[in-house]
Amino acid sequence: QNEWRFMSVIATSENPDAPENGEILCELFEGEFFDRCFDEMTGEFSADCPQATSVTLLISGYGTYLFSYYDASENLLSTEQGDWRWRTDTDTEFTIFEVKSPEETFEASDININVIQISDTTLQLSETQNDSDLGQQTLTYSLQLASLPFQDAECGDFTTTTGGN
Repeated sequence: QNEWRFMSVIATSENPDAPENGEILCELFEGEFFDRCFDEMTGEFSADCPQATSVTLLISGYGTYLFSYYDASENLLSTEQGDWRWRTDTDTEFTIFEVKSPEETFEASDININVIQISDTTLQLSETQNDSDLGQQTLTYSLQLASLPFQDAECGDFTTTTGGN
């Protein structure tokens, strides 16, 4: 059980209409910022709401996980928890696990994460998603131990974008 920091999230797709393949870690931060800082009632962002610049993943041996989002000063901004379990119908044991939010079932979630590579200091995972508009897309997550030195992601000012979830 280790805490891992996301270093990059790369999206690839065979669909020529999909957004350009590449780094999407900032999109994760933008979604978290929008969820936490956008006021649906006023249609505006909360004043002085800090943006996340890093995110860690803690996977317990008991079937739970926790994402923790931090600002540039390493202050905790938000967390997101869920559940996981190993897939038992795979050719190689302990290579694919399922994840879900606390409110849903594993069957309803249908999210499978492939363990590509793991070492003492790095972890690489992948997930294939089927989007009704973009088709099949593969996300590759590269993580390192959270205790190792890192550089914050530089994503720009999310209050000037119209994105979010």
